[in-house]
This record gives sequence, structure tokens and C-alpha cells, in this order.
Amino acid sequence: MVRNAADGQREVANLLWGMPTPLERVKGKADYGTTNIRNPQYGHWQQYVGVEHRCVVPVTSFSEPSPTPGIRTLRQVFSGLFALNEDRPLFFFAGLWTPWHGVRKVKDGAGDFELYGFMTTAPNALIKPIHAPLMGVGHLAGKCCG
Repeated sequence: MVRNAADGQREVANLLWGMPTPLERVKGKADYGTTNIRNPQYGHWQQYVGVEHRCVVPVTSFSEPSPTPGIRTLRQVFSGLFALNEDRPLFFFAGLWTPWHGVRKVKDGAGDFELYGFMTTAPNALIKPIHAPLMGVGHLAGKCCG
């Protein structure tokens, strides 16, 4: 992702995907993160919407997980791959980032991390048939939509 550094210059940084999940949605002893932030007006996200937490995430394509339960192989996981065109030129997602201390994996214990997530919105007509059913499943904690 690309963010403004402390000196005001832009920097490219390799952060861990998944912002801290709202505490009421964390299940168990680990916070696997929220990858997509759909409602920045939600109280939990207000602490991250300032300029100091904004970033852009360069991508050439993205995919949506299959809405079919029980599919495990990598080839079957994604029901679609989406890009601007077949040449897959670079584009950017708006995002948020933050330093965070907590447990991502129980076996590793607590640690210090820099995390990021995508800003998203309601899906368009192309994505909606795939994405909308997933939204209703409550995909937080590292899966989808905050």
C-alpha cells in the first residue's frame, strides 16, 4: 500500500491485510482482521478515518470468493477475477491503515502489526450477484465487509 510517511513523503509499505475488527465481532482469542470497510460512519471506524490513516492500495485485479459452501481448492475458491481489462493495468483501492497491538494468531500470541483494509461500497451490477449474498452472511474477521 502507499501512505504518507511521518516526514510527509509518500512511501510504499507492505502491511498485513485486515484492520482491527470491532470488539463485539471478534470471536475467540484472535482478531483475524476486517479486510473490507464498507461503513466508515460506524463508530469503530471513526478512529481511523483521519488523513493520517488513509492510503491507497495498488492492484491489477481482484476476485470474489465463491458463495458455494465447502469449496476449498484454490482453483474453486474464486468465482470470478475482475480487472479493468485483459491487460490488467494498475488501479487503486482507497484504504485505511493503522499500527496495532494484539493477537492475529493464537499460536503466535500478541504482537505489533501495521494493518490495512480496503474502503468498499455497495456492489455494482457486475459484482452484486456474487458479492451481495456474501454480504448477508456477515463476513467480518478476515473475510469481508465491515
